[in-house]
Amino acid sequence: MEFKEFFEELLNQVSGLAKESLKDFEEAAVKDGISYLNRTKAKLEKWTRMLRDGELKIEDYQDLVMGQKDLAEMESLKEAGLTLVRIDKFRNALINTIIDTAAKTFL
Repeated sequence: MEFKEFFEELLNQVSGLAKESLKDFEEAAVKDGISYLNRTKAKLEKWTRMLRDGELKIEDYQDLVMGQKDLAEMESLKEAGLTLVRIDKFRNALINTIIDTAAKTFL
């Protein structure tokens, strides 16, 4: 699988993740999730290819992706009045989805 398909899969998963964890704020969560993926796309592409090619271990990939967590600002969810605890829970679920999807797809 190429990165393009992997990235499209992540975009598709954002909607399900938002619906599952933030039903009342689904639209804002999808918007923030897609925004985060687009902001980190170049780095994700580099790291995912390195993982696929065996240049990175999954633990290193996980550390790199987790290091980008602060870029997931979740502005739409903040504007919607969602508590920081729920925002952080969604942000963590999004990061874990990236890592899990990469591991399942490329390892």
